[in-house]
Amino acid sequence: DQMIFGLSAGLIYYSSLYYSMDVGDEKGSHGGFHEAAIGAGIFAGPAMGFTAQHFFPENKNSSIWAVTGLLAIGLFAILLLRKPSRSELKNAS
Repeated sequence: DQMIFGLSAGLIYYSSLYYSMDVGDEKGSHGGFHEAAIGAGIFAGPAMGFTAQHFFPENKNSSIWAVTGLLAIGLFAILLLRKPSRSELKNAS
């Protein structure tokens, strides 16, 4: 199971970097930003789970709720970033 998880995580990491650096006109000018964002995401989840478990050891599900909350905040942030602005909506009409 651990090998399959490791291979899957590696494939996700590789493909996200490949498409962020190879697709488009800029060809990798944002590669460092994408690398840092992926690294921060890989660190933030387990760190949040550990922190919740450390401060609330009596609650067995504290790490699950903390990481779920972090994921919900990330989803909300992505949806806000992808929301088209009013000027984009006018140009599309």
